[in-house]
Amino acid sequence: MTTKQLPAIEPRLAHLYDENGVFYPEEDGIPMPDAETQGRTFRAVLTPLDHYFRDWPGVHVAGNTFVYYEQGSPQRFVSPDCYVVFGVDVGHIFYRNTYRVWELGKPPDFALEIGSESTGRYDVRQKPALYASIGFGEYWLYDPTPDSEHYGDKLSGGYLANGRYEPFPIAEDADGLVWGHSPTLGLDLCWDDCILRFRIPDTGEFLPGHEEVWDALHQAEAARAAAEAEAAELRERLRRLEAQQNGQV
Repeated sequence: MTTKQLPAIEPRLAHLYDENGVFYPEEDGIPMPDAETQGRTFRAVLTPLDHYFRDWPGVHVAGNTFVYYEQGSPQRFVSPDCYVVFGVDVGHIFYRNTYRVWELGKPPDFALEIGSESTGRYDVRQKPALYASIGFGEYWLYDPTPDSEHYGDKLSGGYLANGRYEPFPIAEDADGLVWGHSPTLGLDLCWDDCILRFRIPDTGEFLPGHEEVWDALHQAEAARAAAEAEAAELRERLRRLEAQQNGQV
C-alpha cells in the first residue's frame, strides 16, 4: 500500500493550499480587462460599500478577487466586480486572500457586475445562470455608459428564487434617477448620470462617494496630526513651567 505524497508547499504560499494540497491561486496573471476605463468606476462602487459596512461584524465587501465554488477544482471560480457577504469569518477571508465557498459555509449574498465592452455579453447571457448555480443571493448589473451600450439597461437586478433570478422593480424618477432596492444590502442602488450611488431608504441620504470618503479620511488625518502637535506643544509648556517652579531655569 502506498501513501499519496502531497506536493511540496512553499511556506509563503501555504495559505493558498487546502488540506489536500490543492492550490487555489489568488491571481491568474491576466490583467483586468478594460482596466483603464473600469478602474475608477470600480473604486466608486466598492469604496462607499466598504466604508458603510466597515464596522458591521461578519460583513465582507470585495471585488475582483477569486470566489472558488467547488472544492478540489481550482479552475472553477468567479470574480465579481463587487460582492458582499454577511455572517462570515472575515479574518479567514483576509488570510486566504480568496473566497472558498465550502470553507466559509455559504456563497456571497450580493454580486454586482460593471458593464464593459469585453464582458458585457457574458455578464448578461451566461453569468446569471452560473451565479444562480453557485447560490449568490442577488445579482445586479450596472451600465456606466449614457446609452446603456453594454447591458441594454442602465440598472437591473434580481433575487434568487427556484434556481433563477427574479427581477427587482426598477424605477425612473422625473429627474432621470434610475433606481432599485436591494433587500440584502438594505440600500437603494441608484444610476445617477452614469454614476452608481447607494442610498439609505429611510433617510434618502446617499452614501459618500469614493472622493468624499477619501477627503474625509484626509481631513481626519490632518485633524489628528494637528491635535497631536498641539498636545506636544502643551506638554512642552508644562515641562518648562515645572522646571521654572523647581528653579531649574
